Amino acid sequence: VDNPACSIAAPCRGFAAAIAATNAGGEVIVQDSGGYGPVTIAKSVSILAPAGVYAGISVFSGNGVTVATPATTDKVVLQGLVINSQGSNGNGIHFTGAGTLEVARTRVSGFQSGSGVRFDPAIGGEGRLHAVDLALAGNDEAVAVLGGLLSADTASAVLERIEAIGNTFGLYIDSFADIVVVDSTIAQNIIGVYTLTSASTLVLLTVDRCAVSRNLAGFDVGNDTGTTYITITGSTLAHNRNWAVSAGNNSTTRLAGTTIAQNAVGIQLQAGGVVESQGNNFIWGNTTNGPAPTVVGSK
Repeated sequence: VDNPACSIAAPCRGFAAAIAATNAGGEVIVQDSGGYGPVTIAKSVSILAPAGVYAGISVFSGNGVTVATPATTDKVVLQGLVINSQGSNGNGIHFTGAGTLEVARTRVSGFQSGSGVRFDPAIGGEGRLHAVDLALAGNDEAVAVLGGLLSADTASAVLERIEAIGNTFGLYIDSFADIVVVDSTIAQNIIGVYTLTSASTLVLLTVDRCAVSRNLAGFDVGNDTGTTYITITGSTLAHNRNWAVSAGNNSTTRLAGTTIAQNAVGIQLQAGGVVESQGNNFIWGNTTNGPAPTVVGSK
């Protein structure tokens, strides 16, 4: 039963009631394991589930968590959640507002027609995403970062220790976006990393100490007519059934200290695509290694 006070002595039964009873800047603490239902958040607030407490959201339609904060100073924190689709055509977590979203120790699965985490800031929203220790499986896009068509609408994201396994897309990026991915695994997806850069937009992607392996295709970048810059350092791209890196129109992929091995194709260049190397990568043992990167040397 949802109690209006939502006190420790008389706690709320669902997240929606708890958020309604919490002041901006406050915290919702999950006391006991259970299912707490979908919720829409339109103010700065935190939902925190301590380690060892199961905080579930079963989603039959729509989104599990919708974040529609109005101000660039707003901040929402989600920690320790388990979000499962039960046939929903929505998303696990959908950010549509402004400000900052932090997600930690969370699992999102089964959103076959949507995203595990869909980060789509409102126009002029200046959205920032920080996600750490996420497990995402069985979604269309594990993480989708969707910027706007103007540089003022760049979507910024830092993803740490992400496991995107068994989705259609591990990481899907569209239009103005600036993204850092570190210490993460992107595996057994149809496409590991995909960029769709609309005309006159720019994607900046940094990948460090990551494994992009056993996908149908690893990196598929430079789609459409915008500009894409990708830096891949200290990573392993292996056992992808089609290619490790396919660099398309107006894209530059820079490699340093990275292994590209045992893929069907190591590097594939489309019209207008460029791959550069610091000269310290291991590209070998692929069915077809592909064209050698342009060595630019260290500076």
